[in-house]
Amino acid sequence: MNSLKSSKPKLQIAAASLLMGLQLSAQAQTADFGSINISGQIVASTCILEMKDSTGTEFGGTKTVNLGTLSSAAVGTGTIGSTFGAAQTVSFSVKSLDGNSTCILASPNTAWDIALGLGAEDIITIAGVTHLKNTRTTNATDAAVLLKGGIGSTATTTLALRGGQGNSGTLTSGGTAATATASQSIVLSAQFVRSAAAAPTAGLFSSTIPLLVVYQ
Repeated sequence: MNSLKSSKPKLQIAAASLLMGLQLSAQAQTADFGSINISGQIVASTCILEMKDSTGTEFGGTKTVNLGTLSSAAVGTGTIGSTFGAAQTVSFSVKSLDGNSTCILASPNTAWDIALGLGAEDIITIAGVTHLKNTRTTNATDAAVLLKGGIGSTATTTLALRGGQGNSGTLTSGGTAATATASQSIVLSAQFVRSAAAAPTAGLFSSTIPLLVVYQ
């Protein structure tokens, strides 16, 4: 990819009220490990990322996608990997710094997309398909979340999630390269999915997705 914009916006997937941000935890020492990611960009064009929910309401910085509160008994049993509940969507667009007009992509960039900055620990494979994993460790449901994406107004492509790859990670459009023009929107949908044939366990779901705007 020609360039990467590491943007502050983040997408939070929730199934009840939650408090997100920097999370610190302590545990008994079992091994020493760590990692550091360094990224950046130099581009001629400067754009801002605009997020809207299904009602058209704009959000900046962080958007919480609420999948609602569902009854485990009402959801009941079903096929592993099948979805339940209503899918919720977020649309993205790139705007000029005034927040109103369409962004002008400077040469040689002619397209944009959004890479999902997920880690391997954020992903779970169910029935051969990668899903967003619940990051809660207490009072957590065993349900996962299916992510779909696309260019335009409808998310039709099931996203093959890849972790720990930064701007080479999964593109929200569902493609392998950025193809959306500056005037086009990109949409992402999230929906609960079963990790077992039994009724999903009662509990909360939460996960945060860093959003990285890429230009090509």
